[in-house]
Amino acid sequence: MAQSIGSLLDISKIATASLATKQYYAVIADASNDQQVVIAGSNARMLGVLQNKPAAGEVAQIRVARGMTSKVVLGGTVACGDDAQVKSDGTFITATGAAQKVVGSFLQAGVSGDIVEMLILDGYVA
Repeated sequence: MAQSIGSLLDISKIATASLATKQYYAVIADASNDQQVVIAGSNARMLGVLQNKPAAGEVAQIRVARGMTSKVVLGGTVACGDDAQVKSDGTFITATGAAQKVVGSFLQAGVSGDIVEMLILDGYVA
C-alpha cells in the first residue's frame, strides 16, 4: 500500500486550470505566473507532486520536499528501485536513456495507472 510522508513540507500555489483529475501527478510553476502551477511535461524538472484535486483557481497542495515520499500515478510499468522521470502527461515512468531528469526513486513496483510510493529526489540528470 502506498503511503505519503512529508505533509509538513508541502507548499501551496494556485491551479491555472482544473487539476481535479491530476492528484499525484508532477507539476511545474506556470511560465506566465510563478504563483500558479500546471501539469509538468516530458522529462521536466518538476516543482513537486500534486497532493489534492483543485479546480481552476483553487489552491494546489504540492509535495516539494526532497528526501520525502509521495504517492504518484504511474504512466508505465516500473520496478521497485527504478529511477523515476516525468512522462509527457505528468505521470511517472522509469528513467531510461541519456540526459534524463531523475526526479525520484520508486519504492514500489506497479503498472500504468497504479498509485505507488516514490522517494522525491532533486531532479539530477542521469
